[in-house]
Amino acid sequence: MKTEDQRRQILEATLLLMEETEKHNITVRMVAQKANVNVAAINYYFGNKEALMDEALDLTLVNLFSDMEEMIPLVENNPAAVLKSFFMYIIEGTLRYPNITRSHLYEVVYNRNLQTKFAKGFGALLNKMAERISLHYGDPEQIKIRLICAFNGVLLSGLMPEFYKESCTFDLHDQVTKEKLADAALASMHLREMLPGNKN
Repeated sequence: MKTEDQRRQILEATLLLMEETEKHNITVRMVAQKANVNVAAINYYFGNKEALMDEALDLTLVNLFSDMEEMIPLVENNPAAVLKSFFMYIIEGTLRYPNITRSHLYEVVYNRNLQTKFAKGFGALLNKMAERISLHYGDPEQIKIRLICAFNGVLLSGLMPEFYKESCTFDLHDQVTKEKLADAALASMHLREMLPGNKN
């Protein structure tokens, strides 16, 4: 097997384990078994478990940032459709990868570390999205505030589906419910006020 293929296999196995168990419970031996490699290969490529975990999480950011970068240029032509797609992307991503999402948020929320790759990269992309909308549809600061509020709503809902299902009978694993949440987030942006022909 090629070096890059084996590295990728190890990283993907690590991400699978992150969703199956708590991050601090994962051992190098567990990763080796999951990836069908020996422990020596993991130590050779990554040095230690911490470096392996960091690189695995970085890989998820590459995918996240790439997907968001593709959405941003489309916003100004069809903001409603693109923003709904963005909200659905966040909802489905947090539901599918809750532990990975929490891992990215941990340093930001609990340690207030705003210098992580996630904090800096995701914050910059949200700003770019707000700026792209504001080119044609409104005040940049107002749009940024609306976007942050809508984003926080879908993110928190996606991270706590069991809570909302139990307390509000709101089942985010149901596709119709996900669509309704994305629609509500979109409505909170008040895009009609910003679309051509509907400006105040």
